[in-house]
Parts: sequence; structure tokens; C-alpha cells
Amino acid sequence: MSYRLGAPPAQKALYLDGGSDKAHYTATSTGVANLCPEPDEAFSVFLWVRGSRQTDHGYFAQSVTSSAWEGWYIKTETSTNALGATFAANVSGSNRYLTAAGPANSARAIDENDWAHIGFTIDGTGNTSGIAVYCNGEVVPTTNTLSAGTAAEFRGGTVTAQATGLGFTNWDDGNIFVAAHFAVFEGALSASQVREIYNGKGNKPGFCDLRNMLGGASGITLRGYWLYGNPADTSSTLQDGTTNNFDLTCTSISEGQLLPARV
Repeated sequence: MSYRLGAPPAQKALYLDGGSDKAHYTATSTGVANLCPEPDEAFSVFLWVRGSRQTDHGYFAQSVTSSAWEGWYIKTETSTNALGATFAANVSGSNRYLTAAGPANSARAIDENDWAHIGFTIDGTGNTSGIAVYCNGEVVPTTNTLSAGTAAEFRGGTVTAQATGLGFTNWDDGNIFVAAHFAVFEGALSASQVREIYNGKGNKPGFCDLRNMLGGASGITLRGYWLYGNPADTSSTLQDGTTNNFDLTCTSISEGQLLPARV
């Protein structure tokens, strides 16, 4: 694989060693524009990842800093090596889970020796048909479920303001991986748009400057975009790649864990 034409010249990646490493943006209020989507909002999350499939933990989440587990995450299942995503809403004091679970070995592309592009989209309807998981530009055939109640009830639920980011103390201890080029979009990307960001507007997969992608598509806004070659990225702060300034604060990260990344 190679860089895309017009891609930033100094891509970076973040190595998480399975301990207390994390890079988080702490939301001050809810709403997808603040990186803390409500159940009735459409959004999409994508990143490039290389590494462990051996732990039943997530790669990127907004549900991990308190016991109120409202929010979302994307992860693999240890026993089945399956890739899946979940969004949880609080409905009348009880959590309801909208889940898309891939089949066994759907996470097989995630390997410490190669990069994989993973993510999911949610359309904000609360319907089981409204969540989709992707791996390397293709939709994963998933079994989608709503844990209880109706789509309207889920859509009318709430979330608490929680941090968004990579690496999760306690919940994700033990998951060792490298991540790069991760992004949160307002709006549910279509299958063709997912393929576009996977291919970087070229004929080979790879990193690209997401700010110039998707042709100003209606209903899609790039809200957060990190580790794309920003020279301001350090072991204490990952600078946001948009104009939103959703910088991620790093914990237990050393300079040596900011790596050059070439896909």
C-alpha cells in the first residue's frame, strides 16, 4: 500500500501498550457536534488500526469513563474474532442497546502486521437497519438487534456527556494496538462514501486528508480528525485535524508511542 496523492507527508500513528494509555476528548455537553451523539442523531466513526484481536475490548469509544454506559463503541469479540459496534441509550432509567454483530472471523483483517480500516455508521432512526459496520471499505454482514423496546423509544432516549477516544483505562486494559487517521463524522456515510475514504480518492487503500474528501456531501460534516500528519501532535495532546479544536488529551503516552505510519 502507498500514500494517496495529496496526502499529508508525515502521517503519524499512536501505539497503545495495553495498560493505562489513552487519548480522550472530554465532552462538555451532548450532541454529535460535541462528539457525544444523542440517539436521534446520525453519525459515523472510522479509523485505521493494526494490532491485537486477542482481547474482548474496543478500539474507539464514547462510553468508557463512568458507570453510565450510554454511548458507542466498536470492538472485537475474543471467542469468535467477530467485529461489531454498539450504541447505548438511557430510556426511562434503563439502558437499551442497538448492536450490530458481525459473524465469526469478521475481524480477521485486523492484524499486527498490516493495517485495516474499520468503522460504523448510525442513521439516528433507532431502527436495527440503521446501524452498519465496515471493514476495509466493505460492509460487514451483521446481525442487528435492539435489546428492548421500540425504535421510537430508543430514538427518544438520552446519553450522558462522556469522553471520546482511544485507549480506555479498566474497560480496555490489555488491548494492544496501533491506531491512525481516526475520525468522527456528523451524518451516516453511505457505502460509496466509506469506500471513498478507504481508497483516499485513489485506486489503492490508504490514508488521505479527510478534509478534502466526500465532495461536500449533503448532511455530512467532519467533526473530528486526528493523527494525519499534524506537526503539533505530541505525547500530551493530539491536535484535531478540522477547525473544531476537539484536541485529544493523552495519558500515559510517551513520545516513542507516536510512530510514523505508512499504509
